[in-house]
Amino acid sequence: MASGVAVSDEVKAAWNDIKLGKKVRYYILKLSDDLKEIVVDVKEDDKSKTFDDFAALLRAEHTTNCRYAFFDLNFKNSEGIEKDKLVFFCWAPDSAKIKQKMLYASSKDALKKELSGVQLEFQATGPDELEVADLIAKCDR
Repeated sequence: MASGVAVSDEVKAAWNDIKLGKKVRYYILKLSDDLKEIVVDVKEDDKSKTFDDFAALLRAEHTTNCRYAFFDLNFKNSEGIEKDKLVFFCWAPDSAKIKQKMLYASSKDALKKELSGVQLEFQATGPDELEVADLIAKCDR
């Protein structure tokens, strides 16, 4: 908690829900309005939603706002085998204010400490970095 930002119980429950329940495609997280804790912003229950849908939402609604997310990624690896990975996603667009980017960066470690079982961390700073092929390539290593 280097930034002084706490992780809400709601976020801890969301992580366990996506990790154990496998009934949610993704959660998008944000800092609370008072900047004291990380809270759930969006919950997507529709498992038919893809990473492209998730990326489109970030591009459309969060062009100047940082966000964290948990994403349950289903993909075929380079050998054609179906895989699942729980991705911890950090979105810090170049257009976000410096103070916000610094606060999100300094709060990330506190959040990660609360998340056992993260299989991959993925960071993006612009719309061109929200490509599913890049994410799958990172998962396939």
